[in-house]
Amino acid sequence: MTGITITIQGGAPKRTVPVLRPSSPFRKLLGQTMSNQEPLRTQRELPKEPGQGTVLQNRYRLQRLLGAGGMGHAWLAEDSMRRIDGGAAQVVVKLLPPDLRRNVDANNDFRREYGKVWLLSHPHICKLFDMGEDRAAGCFQVMQYLPGATLRDLLRSQRESVGLAVDAVLPIVQACGSALDYAHGQRVLHRDVKPENVMCLPDGQQVFLIDFGLAAEIRSSQSRYSRGQIARSGTDMYMAPEQWHGQIQTAPCDQWALGILAWELLTGQTPFQGSGMALGFAICQAAVPALPEPLRAFQPVFERVLQKDPGSRYGSCQEFVTSLQRAAGGAGPVVVPAAAVHSDLAGLLERLQAAVLAAHQQARQFLAAHRYPEAVASLEQIPEKHRHLLDAELYQRCVDCQNEVQSLEQDIEASVDGLRFEGLRQKVQRLQELLPWRTDLAPLLQRIPESPVSAAATRDRGRRRSSGGEDSGLLLVAPFSAAAAKAAQEAAARRLGRAEEWANKLGMKFRVIPAGTFLMGSPDDQGDDDEHPQHKVTITKCFGLGLHTVTQGQWQKLMGTTPWKGQDYVKEGAAVAATYVSWDDAVSFCQKLSASEGVRYRLPTEAEWEWSCRAGTTTAYSFGDDEEQLGKYAWFDGNVEFNDEAGAQKVGQKLANPFGLYDLHGNVWEWCQDYRDDDYYAESPTEDPAGPSSGSSRVLRGGSWFYESATLRSACRLVYSPGSRLHDIGFRVVCELE
Repeated sequence: MTGITITIQGGAPKRTVPVLRPSSPFRKLLGQTMSNQEPLRTQRELPKEPGQGTVLQNRYRLQRLLGAGGMGHAWLAEDSMRRIDGGAAQVVVKLLPPDLRRNVDANNDFRREYGKVWLLSHPHICKLFDMGEDRAAGCFQVMQYLPGATLRDLLRSQRESVGLAVDAVLPIVQACGSALDYAHGQRVLHRDVKPENVMCLPDGQQVFLIDFGLAAEIRSSQSRYSRGQIARSGTDMYMAPEQWHGQIQTAPCDQWALGILAWELLTGQTPFQGSGMALGFAICQAAVPALPEPLRAFQPVFERVLQKDPGSRYGSCQEFVTSLQRAAGGAGPVVVPAAAVHSDLAGLLERLQAAVLAAHQQARQFLAAHRYPEAVASLEQIPEKHRHLLDAELYQRCVDCQNEVQSLEQDIEASVDGLRFEGLRQKVQRLQELLPWRTDLAPLLQRIPESPVSAAATRDRGRRRSSGGEDSGLLLVAPFSAAAAKAAQEAAARRLGRAEEWANKLGMKFRVIPAGTFLMGSPDDQGDDDEHPQHKVTITKCFGLGLHTVTQGQWQKLMGTTPWKGQDYVKEGAAVAATYVSWDDAVSFCQKLSASEGVRYRLPTEAEWEWSCRAGTTTAYSFGDDEEQLGKYAWFDGNVEFNDEAGAQKVGQKLANPFGLYDLHGNVWEWCQDYRDDDYYAESPTEDPAGPSSGSSRVLRGGSWFYESATLRSACRLVYSPGSRLHDIGFRVVCELE
């Protein structure tokens, strides 16, 4: 047994985690399995659907479909920004199933699950690298490529109802148990432990748990967003009784699934049989069946790990593994000749390839004759994981829909340009009916006037704002132009009798932020759940806000410490954004700065932060909705290469927003003053909201160099405990003026 030293994110001390090496019999079996695997090459026929050669986020080039089914599509891809041996590294890009890709809630679920899992760092857990978004693909996740076979492949290579040798099974279960215990210590559940989610490398030297929480989240999303289905996660055969009852899932759920997996590896089948509710009844009510005589020594171990009451199972997965190892002394190995494994697997792959190719060819013949039902029936013969072709009728419907959308969009654009509102609302409503663009158009409907009077008022108001002619003595009301933003800042500075921009003794620069009213959060059809409901907020007093986040130089000069020293993903420099700073640390900085300068400094409230970031805009970003422009304004995962040199950047290198503030999008997440409460937006006061009066977590805004573009939106929120210190968390300071 050897070890790898890893660093647990969040400032935890470095420690060594053992790498468990499978035994020689297991490596031999795995090598035979891998030598006979050939990928099934497939094609996509739906326009705009991601396919071979598609490049996502100008970085990930899809090469080959690894698997497709109800749990999504997995592609082998090249990462142009990650280099190995002088070439682009290979990664796996995981996409949501097509029916969920444009579902806002499902994408949010996918994104949230990534946020839980990406920090996991363990030698037996497949590493998540990145999260991105694409118009056609929706949210996608990028993970470590493991060129191996799953345990399901190994089991299929065996004779029917015959398991693997005991000395091959124990190292696999031990590796999975070690990974699960580590994840549980980080408060992360897998929720879908099964042979399909355990990968083994071809050299037999490594075992990985994959899809932590991902398949379960997709399955749960499919249930919630499909009528008549009960929302639950997990795969039926491996779900614990409490999952079948819809109870809260805890670590013993994963332990139960690991027990089922171990049983299946040893015997070739799961202990509880059936389907649907019959299977659920067996899992919840039936006794654990008797093991075959050669494995009878393991019976007491499985009777405990498969207890119906989660509190009666083992205290940890490792405790279960230890019990298996002790019992192994009395268990006889179930040995399968290597030649039989080789022959069975080769025959399986040949039959699978022949079936897919035959169905593919038959479907093409039916399509050529316009016999659509028969074409679909032919395609349904293909195993679900390879079912990716679409019939020609659906293809043509998509083409017709796309053509109508383009025509309507041109009419709408012409109407807006000419300020011709007559009939425009009807066109947008028709356009809204054309899926999958529906969710993108709801905000546009709200902004189109319903009468000539309101249309005229809209035109007049827009002309005043676009020319900067708003009365600067009045309260600003968003939306307003960049010229109006600057004029309001100048007027506020004159009224306060101070400069529009100034620096304090520490060298920190500030700008006057005028008072005003805006819509905080995201419309119902956009953003994450915690950005809703969108609500009107008024900031009643002017304040000063830092042009930049606090830098390493400023922190060290005032506090005399360097919390980022020796940490991962840190670039050092006086002008680099300070990181590894907790909320408590940031508050201490503000208090010390206030005492030093005789002026009150503090963290911004969420409302102050979003008002300052938007600067009169109502779009996703302070510069508009075009993500292609994001690189001009922000450091994020699209322009920061993730390697040992990665980290927060020097402040002020990108373009400023209309209020003259830098890096509000990206570089580092910024602590805000507020506690987090999911219900607060619905109850928020309209004037100067300061967040809930109590809580256990604090809110951060702005996204970071490590995160994808969607998290850099003006309304996006993140939450951490106030003691958290990470490589992409910093803060910006408010100077009170009134």
